[in-house]
Amino acid sequence: MVHRDIKPQNLMLTPQGRIKILDFGLARFASEVLLPSPAGGGAGEPWSLTGLGTLDYLAPEQALTPQQADIRADIYSLGCTLYRLLAGQVPFPGGTFREKLRGHLYRAPAPLADFRPDVSPELALVVERMMAKEPVQRYQTPAEVAEALAPFAAPRGRRVLVVDDDPAARRALAKVLEAEGFTVTTAADGQEALDLLRQGPPPGLILLDLRMPGMDGLQFLQERQKDPILADIPVVVVSATDPTQARAVALGAVDYLRKPVDVDTLTSKVHRHADPDKG
Repeated sequence: MVHRDIKPQNLMLTPQGRIKILDFGLARFASEVLLPSPAGGGAGEPWSLTGLGTLDYLAPEQALTPQQADIRADIYSLGCTLYRLLAGQVPFPGGTFREKLRGHLYRAPAPLADFRPDVSPELALVVERMMAKEPVQRYQTPAEVAEALAPFAAPRGRRVLVVDDDPAARRALAKVLEAEGFTVTTAADGQEALDLLRQGPPPGLILLDLRMPGMDGLQFLQERQKDPILADIPVVVVSATDPTQARAVALGAVDYLRKPVDVDTLTSKVHRHADPDKG
């Protein structure tokens, strides 16, 4: 099946962090019309397109020969979607209908590095190939796209967020967990942790210190409970403060580690609670 209208508005993020594809109307009931330009353009010049999807995400061949567009047109649209999510704008913003269409047909979008210097060159190349003008130059199947993107999207259960105001503690925990095959992100207090969680994909587990300047661990747990998406992420408290253990558990922490942390106990609990099946 060719969807023919892949775009951010047709992708729904569930509270569990899954993506659902919506609106298969064009896939099932496509009505393609290619009209010559009323200004006297040549035959086959794209001017008025009906039932062909959304212009900002439209594959070149979907505009020129819609009847021949195949799954690779969806791959182009998905590339435009990923570009939009990374760059904060569509590949060819502004301009008239004709100018946008000519962008898809003939021009390269501005490099992702212009908007996001932190995007790796390897990921930028994947997006560029997804948006190649010629279908034969793109990935040929969605499975190939998934394989190319896999290194940049670790499964949720293999991601751990470490929240601790002590840089040495963050480094030590990260070193142990990375040796176990986990992808580790760190934050220095509760507010930084909330910002990271709301901006990026959810981790499979949070390791949380309780006593921190700024927003401490208990305040973080209170804020986490207010967000249905964040409340689903298990939290293991890592602290030298025993009297607050009961309160942390009451606020949704699933386990407790006493500092100084025993490495074997740490890895055992992380593997137990960071369940890959939840990813």
